[in-house]
Amino acid sequence: MKILYLSSVTSDKLFSDLFNKGLTIGYVGQKYHGMFVKGLECHLEDGDLTVLSQPPTASRSTIFTEKQNKISFIYVPIIPVLAIKQFIAICFSFIYAFGWCLKNVGQKKIVVCSIMRIYQFVPILLVAYLFRCRKVTIACDVPWITMTQIKLAKPSRKQRFVISISKKLCSIFDAYVFLTESMNELLNPKGKSYIVVEGFCDINMANRPNRQEDKYDRDVILYAGGLNVKYGIGTLVEAAKRMKDQGVELWLYGLGDLAKTLDTDGNIKYFGPRSNDEVVAAEMKATLLVNPRPTEGEYTRYSFPSKTLEYMASGTYMLTTRLAGIPDEYFGYCGVIDNETPEGIEKAITDAFSLGREELHRRGLAAKDFVLNNKNNMIQTKRVFDLFQSL
Repeated sequence: MKILYLSSVTSDKLFSDLFNKGLTIGYVGQKYHGMFVKGLECHLEDGDLTVLSQPPTASRSTIFTEKQNKISFIYVPIIPVLAIKQFIAICFSFIYAFGWCLKNVGQKKIVVCSIMRIYQFVPILLVAYLFRCRKVTIACDVPWITMTQIKLAKPSRKQRFVISISKKLCSIFDAYVFLTESMNELLNPKGKSYIVVEGFCDINMANRPNRQEDKYDRDVILYAGGLNVKYGIGTLVEAAKRMKDQGVELWLYGLGDLAKTLDTDGNIKYFGPRSNDEVVAAEMKATLLVNPRPTEGEYTRYSFPSKTLEYMASGTYMLTTRLAGIPDEYFGYCGVIDNETPEGIEKAITDAFSLGREELHRRGLAAKDFVLNNKNNMIQTKRVFDLFQSL
């Protein structure tokens, strides 16, 4: 079985180089799709997995092919002019996919693409039809909901066109990998094969112990992710300011619309964007991790925050709101914020600290065991691989 995987994911080396040059986007996609392809390669032979990637950068391409273990990366050439960039992506994707299919005539071929990469997967799907490849989409978002979330005003003509095309294309795939169960009702109108993979935790976290003696010597609440109003960060900051024990610090990592206006006086500390390794190391040393994302809005049914698995795999106890997209099995291993006001979040944090450091640590380790044993990228991608084999 040969797999062509369309994404923005790059090799670890290239992403690290882009980050060191000031890349400020693509973290979530790199981690999700990076663990996806690393998991898949464990179930395949060398040369069976090719990633056709359009890296998350506007800079002119300097590298076009790369090999990482058993994964072959092919990078779409980038010209830093939007219209030309997209035209080249369409043409290059078609030409490369056509050649890939010719090279693998007689083999079972699977084309995997994100449902959000509309302009790139249209030419790929044309090739897939010509060569009778199986077509699988990974749906981490619902395109028309995500677009209206990004732009709250009336969608532009271009956005309306993309939304219309997205809805029409949803039914042409042979199988689906969804982030939440609710996506199946919306994106799989013909009831084809699907599985739900809410995300992955890195199996290598099993080799990174979370020890009580390595924790910070003060109580640290940590949030890592988008620092945006819509994610409840303003409410979280207000909750931290209300804390009676001002020795408790809130540490924030990431970028967003609140980053430049954060009041970092007192017990609020802002560290900006950092590498994932640095963020995970800080998560392991923190006392409590928090995700205050509001539960209102239709999109929460189709959302599973990637930080949920990252937090739990770190071994540090987590507080989260009860988002509709998070399966019930997770809530047995974390604290829940039921009241999403500053007062409610402050109370949830205070209640968690009242358990004591040892109990928080024990619960954090239990969560780590749960996700490593059930949600690591080897186990999750084996389920995807079995789906591919069934097609």
